[in-house]
Amino acid sequence: MNRHYSDDDLIARLYESDGQDSHLESCADCGERWRALQIRRKDAVKPVAISSATLAAQEGRILAALSKPQSSMRPGRLMLAPALAAALLAVGIYFSQPTPNPAPVSSESDAQLFTDIYAMEQELEPRAVVPVRALFEEER
Repeated sequence: MNRHYSDDDLIARLYESDGQDSHLESCADCGERWRALQIRRKDAVKPVAISSATLAAQEGRILAALSKPQSSMRPGRLMLAPALAAALLAVGIYFSQPTPNPAPVSSESDAQLFTDIYAMEQELEPRAVVPVRALFEEER
């Protein structure tokens, strides 16, 4: 038994072939759907009747709209554009300036820091060993 055509199969057949198919002629369900699809296609491609008076009126409205000066481009707004650009440029330059360097740290505190680090490095045992040893010492 042949399977019925899906809607996608029928649409593909409508646009890709001449429509001659033995299944469409022998199967009542697929044939009915095929004929309905062809009728809808013919209805969709019918030309629309528009009177010349309607087209002339539409052309007149388009020409009238094109001949009118545009109110959205007022000179006042155009004069603000360079001022706004200059203000944005000034703000950008202000924020792009580097920050001042911090006050220099005295060499005396640097020397103390290096001494402390060297003293910690010279210890033979790590600092974490002292609390661990205290856990295992016997109380006397």
